[in-house]
Amino acid sequence: MKHWLNDFKLALIDEDINEIERLLDTKIKSDDIDELTQAKALIDQAFELIKNKKDLLAPRIQKLQNAKRFFE
Repeated sequence: MKHWLNDFKLALIDEDINEIERLLDTKIKSDDIDELTQAKALIDQAFELIKNKKDLLAPRIQKLQNAKRFFE
């Protein structure tokens, strides 16, 4: 579990969405309430990171869609 937590922290620092997704697909095995609490906090941070990236990309996606429609 400690390895998972460390890898998740690094993925958050690097803003590596692919690594975050890979880690989220990994089953977490721990009975330690502190580790599970820390994992939840990291997942909450990842959610915010992905939400913020989505908000930043939305206008770019809209511009691309408008450009695509122009050429149709």
